[in-house]
Amino acid sequence: MKFCFGFGALATLTYHKIAEEIIRRFPETSFSGYVIGRQWYRYLRSTGFPYTRLEVLTDYIAEHWKDFKPDLDYLKAMEREYGIPNLWLYVTADRFICRHPYENILKMIEGHFRFFTRFLGENRPDVIVAGSPAGMSSYIFYSIAQRMGITYLGFGIGPVPGTIRFMHPDGKVRGLQEKYNQYLKRPLSFEERNRAEAFLDEFRGNSLKLRYTGHAYGHFLQPARLWFNPLVLVRHIIDQYIVERGRDFSVPTVGEMVMGKLARVTRRVLVQLTRVFDLPREGEPFVLFPLQIDPEATTLVHGPFYIDQAALAENIARSLPMGYKLYVKEHPMLSVGHKPLSVYRRLRKIPNARLIAPEIDSHELIRCSSAVVVIYSTVGWEAILYEKPLVVLGNIFLKDFEGAYFVRALTDLPGVLCQALTTFRPDRERLLRYILAVLDCAYLGNILPLHNEPDSDDIRSLASAVALEAGLVSS
Repeated sequence: MKFCFGFGALATLTYHKIAEEIIRRFPETSFSGYVIGRQWYRYLRSTGFPYTRLEVLTDYIAEHWKDFKPDLDYLKAMEREYGIPNLWLYVTADRFICRHPYENILKMIEGHFRFFTRFLGENRPDVIVAGSPAGMSSYIFYSIAQRMGITYLGFGIGPVPGTIRFMHPDGKVRGLQEKYNQYLKRPLSFEERNRAEAFLDEFRGNSLKLRYTGHAYGHFLQPARLWFNPLVLVRHIIDQYIVERGRDFSVPTVGEMVMGKLARVTRRVLVQLTRVFDLPREGEPFVLFPLQIDPEATTLVHGPFYIDQAALAENIARSLPMGYKLYVKEHPMLSVGHKPLSVYRRLRKIPNARLIAPEIDSHELIRCSSAVVVIYSTVGWEAILYEKPLVVLGNIFLKDFEGAYFVRALTDLPGVLCQALTTFRPDRERLLRYILAVLDCAYLGNILPLHNEPDSDDIRSLASAVALEAGLVSS
């Protein structure tokens, strides 16, 4: 079996270890891949692993940059073939490329399509292993592979910490709907019912935390400090201008890093001084809307028309029936100081809304809420587990659950919210079956050990998951 890896910057080492584990178990397999920058290309080549083909996307685009006109006829042909439904959605999915001048963006799109159609055409694999699409490169790679009928295993974070699952850009979890339908067709066994009930009891007892912020609650609420690690800056300069030769469009420049740090620190100080956040009011009926980290794939890929979350909050607030407040909950991770203060001022001007502090426990807010509105958030999964009406705006697998209300157009939001608040009835039996299906699609393992070498147990678990989904072994 031929595997191809899309090596993302954060998970390259983990993916490489997975490849080593799979070829150790299945010597007849072969591996190819692409990387975005030369830094990881040099590392992968230095390992001596027998990759049959390994190419650098940024090198290809830089070497052919003068050849890209851009060719609008070619781009229109690619739009007809691979548009979702248009190519500009690939641009908005990428936080770095979307900042470039218009003509350069068109040349970037052309370069990506020419690279991937050639790469997969000359080196057609049986299975692609990569991250769930979170930028132009991985998104175009996925779309071309899908059209060619190549199995694409996109790693995503699982339903509980320490697990993964395989995701698609449309928010669907690989195999989830099929497993859920199978559970709906038959009574649950004693063991299955106990498993689902035990998970639900553990979650509601607050001993099972589903978020992935770890120590973020404390860390991001500490007094802001202006501190630059000179080694990090030096390493970034070497990587960007010597190793990558300025070709890597997927990382910020040194100037952007420094200015971004200054802006975040300044904003954080001002947020702490001005006390922009509110506290919940006891007994006040409210609908909860958690903000997403921005920019991230949660909005760029799964909710591209909801990137302006302040505007979205205004629309949710004006869609509420009388007597309800909108609680806009700031994200506890990587947010305080990342958003411009104008966003907070805009949110505070909404008359029937409260901007809730990030340290407030989301579990308690969900329990007390009348309904929950999400774009793409763990809070949505938690709302289902608390049997709360859930209104879904983005492309997330939860929208297909019968207890969720999916908003297809923003003009439908007032009616959908009214329906959710007045017609929702919990269905315990469906919930238990849905829990089982979600858990069945999860595999043990951490895909992003940010600061350490990947754990050997994680690698074995992840390799087993890939082997099973690829059909190397039977379940």
